Amino acid sequence: MYRLGLTPWERYEKAAATSIAAVLDREEADRSRPLGRAFDLGCGRGQFTPDLARRGWEAVGIDYVPTAIEAAKSRDTEGVTYLAGDVTDLRSADLGTFDFFLDIGCFPSPRPARPQHGFVRAPLCNSCNIHHSPTGDSLSRAQSA
Repeated sequence: MYRLGLTPWERYEKAAATSIAAVLDREEADRSRPLGRAFDLGCGRGQFTPDLARRGWEAVGIDYVPTAIEAAKSRDTEGVTYLAGDVTDLRSADLGTFDFFLDIGCFPSPRPARPQHGFVRAPLCNSCNIHHSPTGDSLSRAQSA
């Protein structure tokens, strides 16, 4: 859709800026500095990834569309790494562990069945396990392994 100039998801940045900032504020409130590693799944041209870095995260953005990643890299934001890749198959990327991930429309909202130790583990893809609160409103730990 990038080739056609159709990127309706990019309009979401302005429309949801306040609510996204509130989620990030809440996530960061109980953390000490440095905040850790944040993973922006389906980052596109990097609308949200630079904000993670400005807030103190070591930010990594991934998207399947190489031209979107090239556009994101052209922003030249300090503290941000972008890579082209498939978020449903992260094994080959050897990215390590993340302390927070941001998903603005990449995966549908998970509705896992079994809580475990106060958290729910949802395998959303074949190499990414995402740990979040039982309500699903505070996604806080992802690991590519």
